[in-house]
Amino acid sequence: MPLFFFVSGFVFYKDVIWDRYTFASFMKKKIPVQILTPTVFLLLYVYIKDLPVIGVLTNGFRYGYWFTYTLFLYFLFYIFVKIISRRLRLNNFVCHIILLLWGIICYITVPIWGFPVDQDVAMFLLMPHWCYFLFFVIGVLVKEHFSCFQTLLDNRYFTLSLIILYFLYNIFREYIIGIVDVGVGCMCRLCGVFIVFAFFRKYSSAFTKEKLLGRSLQYIGRHTLDIYLLHYFFLPVGLASVFTFFADNELPSLEIFVSLFIALLIICLCLIISNVYRLSPWIEQYMFGAKKNTDGYSAFCKIRTLAETGVLPELSIEEINEEITKARIEK
Repeated sequence: MPLFFFVSGFVFYKDVIWDRYTFASFMKKKIPVQILTPTVFLLLYVYIKDLPVIGVLTNGFRYGYWFTYTLFLYFLFYIFVKIISRRLRLNNFVCHIILLLWGIICYITVPIWGFPVDQDVAMFLLMPHWCYFLFFVIGVLVKEHFSCFQTLLDNRYFTLSLIILYFLYNIFREYIIGIVDVGVGCMCRLCGVFIVFAFFRKYSSAFTKEKLLGRSLQYIGRHTLDIYLLHYFFLPVGLASVFTFFADNELPSLEIFVSLFIALLIICLCLIISNVYRLSPWIEQYMFGAKKNTDGYSAFCKIRTLAETGVLPELSIEEINEEITKARIEK
């Protein structure tokens, strides 16, 4: 989960001044995607699986749909701190220190001392998952200072240290206890996140649109919300005997193969269903936040502007198509 929240923070960052106007605009986009759509799928899942409805509010994991709600709370808290810091005339550095300290406090206190409120209240506020807020903030900071982060990743000693620390922790984890385990474990998780980030950055040429693997991963990436919301309906049941078999017989290669096969099958089913209900432009736009296709209009505006300024005195069909392509890329 640290990786997912790190990426969420990385994608969330925008170089904007947070005030009531930018906040209102942001909420208008995020409430349908982060709250309303997951709630529809959650209620449908509760109905189909005949689960207690009260669990929608008191189940800390929301029957699996906790991620989008938790991420929405992260958005709210981050923006709230940014707005308050601006009104108090605190600089950006102090604001980030406050966010990091809150993330560290949540990461340490939640697993060790639990919650300072009633259990049901804690579950309603999704407090068990606030331990990941630290990774969300770090994702935001990495995006804001991405050039510095890339310089770090280009340092061979830095990446070597990440790999060594990650494997040392996992090898000797049983000997680390208490608060030390919490601190070192946090560093290890960050190392794992940075290693994954460094891997995809180094081999980015293999994940471009020109490559089949790149196109496939990018397509899945554009439908991650759909997959997340749908995959619970297709998770296989009655696999206790399979898990018992793998527990009694150490066959890691076979276990990985079976897991990958099930995962790919579920992803394919989710994508098929996703493309069916996305046939409705309304569902695609308002429930999943897809942007309207304005490429053609933008290209037309670009060409018209060029014509009015005299830049396009006489153009061939090929030249006009080239300008339209440029306008779409800029869009």
